[in-house]
Parts: sequence; structure tokens; C-alpha cells
Amino acid sequence: MKILCLGDVFGRPGREAIFRDLPGIKKKHKIDFVIANVENSAHGFGVTEKICNQFLTEANIDVLTIGDHAISRKDTPVDLPHVVSAGNYQDGAYGKGYTILKYKNKRIAALCLLGKVFVENTKKTIDNPFAKFDEIYKKIQRKSDLIFLDFHAEATGEKQAMGYHVDGKITGLFGTHTHVPTSDARILSKGTGYITDIGMCGNYDSVIGADPERALTHHLPETKRTHLQPQMGEGQLSGVIFIVDDKTDVCVEIKPLLPKLKTKI
Repeated sequence: MKILCLGDVFGRPGREAIFRDLPGIKKKHKIDFVIANVENSAHGFGVTEKICNQFLTEANIDVLTIGDHAISRKDTPVDLPHVVSAGNYQDGAYGKGYTILKYKNKRIAALCLLGKVFVENTKKTIDNPFAKFDEIYKKIQRKSDLIFLDFHAEATGEKQAMGYHVDGKITGLFGTHTHVPTSDARILSKGTGYITDIGMCGNYDSVIGADPERALTHHLPETKRTHLQPQMGEGQLSGVIFIVDDKTDVCVEIKPLLPKLKTKI
């Protein structure tokens, strides 16, 4: 079985890349199930119910995950059966943090948790993700054949620590939030597929999806700070494919799906 997990969909370029490229990727790689993080889909911040329904019904994505931008728009959080918001955010106010879906004869659980390091602040209350994982795992371990965790976190150390915490308990962990794909996709010692971050689906000629000129105003001294907006242009997909043995339900291979970036003239 092949499960494709896609990184944060950022604005219109990311949405267009999903509808344009996902069907061909699913056919080429014989993908069975798709999970996508969509928290930046609506102009870079948050997601609407309309966009979620388009992803689910038109792009045929099976599960959508949402991290710390669950409340970035007036019409969110989105409350749909196939949409999973981080279960440790604001004391679980935006969702229980998981869903379990059937695919053929398999029960697939998709989880989403937020990291605390460099994410939690006065407006964002985040429960300990390690403790929350243990709590959710006790509820679903006997009800699921495959378990995938979208760990939406800033710090690589926190993501790697979570990898070892869940190793042998879940099928795969994929990190999101930084919008930059890492080159450490691997299978951990107890059999869990792992990657620190799967990148974003959006325009890579940008600052993590945003217009570079606007992003620079957040860093240059004595420059008027402007609101970030998505960098328009052609988007690309980024993610990872977990290949799972149908008999043992163990991840036997993990393949990055990387954007094609310009490396020479």
C-alpha cells in the first residue's frame, strides 16, 4: 500500500498545483491514500470549508490536516469528518486530533499534533504533544491498522524526539510547518517511517511561500512591516510516499516527493 503525504498547501499556487499535478502523481506512483496539510491554503493563512470540500471531492484527497492556523480566518475552524485539526491546540477546542477511515480492508488513522517549541505564545496555548500522543494512541491502537502523524512543529529537535517517541507504535511520522523539505527520510529502528519536514505545496521562488519583498520587511531594520501574501506563480508539490507491507502493516520504504528547483543556468 502506498500513502502519499503532502506538505503545507500555500495559497493559490499550492491549490492550483494540487489540482494540476496530483492526479498524474497518483497514477504514476500508484498511490492508494492521500493526506495533505492544508492550513495555509486560503491566501497563506488558514483554510475555508469551501476549499476543504474542493480538496476532498475534486482532488480526491482522503484526509486534510490543519495546524496552528486553525483559527486564522473568521469562517474556521472547519468541522468536517475528513479534516483533522491539532488535538493539543487550545485544550482540544478545535478537534480531537485524529480520524480513522477505512480503505479497502485497512483502518487508517490520521493524527495531527502541534509542537510547543517556538510555536506556543500568549495567543496559542499548546498542550504537551508527547503526552497528547500517548492519550490518543491508547484510544486508537486497537482500532487502527495503520497510523500516520502529521507533527506540525517548528524545531527540528522536537520533531526528531517525537519520532523516537512514536517509533514502533505508528506507521509513519511526517513533519510539517517549516515549508522546507528535509533530506532525512528514513525508517527508524523499530519500523516507523520518518521525515523531519516534507516541505510545502506552493511557489518555491519565495520565502516559505510568501512574496520575498514583503517577507523582507519583517527582517530589515527601519523598514515598514507589511502583511505577508503568497508569492504568485507556478506552484509545485512536495511530500513523501510511505510504502507499507500489506501483510505486516509495517513501513518498508519511504520516498520523498521533491519539487524541481533550479540548480544551474
